[in-house]
Amino acid sequence: MKEYTGKCVCGKIQFKFTTPVSGFSLCHCKMCRQFHGTPFGSYITVPSKNFELISGKENEKVFDSSKWAKRSFCSECGSRFRYFLKEKSDIAVFSAGLVENLDFAPHKHIFVKDKCDWYEITDEMPQIERF
Repeated sequence: MKEYTGKCVCGKIQFKFTTPVSGFSLCHCKMCRQFHGTPFGSYITVPSKNFELISGKENEKVFDSSKWAKRSFCSECGSRFRYFLKEKSDIAVFSAGLVENLDFAPHKHIFVKDKCDWYEITDEMPQIERF
């Protein structure tokens, strides 16, 4: 197992996780685009037992973003942090951009049916219309 660490911009939220990684997706749904302010969100998924919040629980602001999910961000710096599937507590999903020692690449695009009209996907990764 390899260990990775991450933190928000201000450093108040810090976390670590270990492999194996269940997924690393680039999500093109409208909500991820709005939440991140980018053409897609980048999320890593690991089993919950492989994820640990080291510090900043009091800085993590969680809100209901849809019928099936919650999202969180740092209340101090605004860094987009986690994505919680309400019916899948056995996985941890978090923003790849917060990982400091990331040495692997995403493996698929999801919700490409909702992608920005002006953004063209040019890589060879699989493109999934929905989830």
